[in-house]
Amino acid sequence: MYVVRIMVDGSAIDHKAFSSLASARERFVRGWIQTHNGEFDSMAIFEVPGTDDVRKAVQAVKDGDKDMVRLIDLQESQDIWIAKIAPTLEIDL
Repeated sequence: MYVVRIMVDGSAIDHKAFSSLASARERFVRGWIQTHNGEFDSMAIFEVPGTDDVRKAVQAVKDGDKDMVRLIDLQESQDIWIAKIAPTLEIDL
């Protein structure tokens, strides 16, 4: 199974499970603009091998079960990305 997670304001607001990576990527790509524009904090695709149960796959992602879940792709908003790199920049304005 593959799970696409959408985060807004630091909270996961949506989890959708898919049986194929192609379907999960379709959902991921449709949300890319909202992520890029800052409407979503981030979107991620996770692989949950070893289960065909949608509920178990989504719960494994929600629980952050590293033994069951593997991150496939992550897209963060520009605001999140800038917040991560800002402390490493030494800009004298």
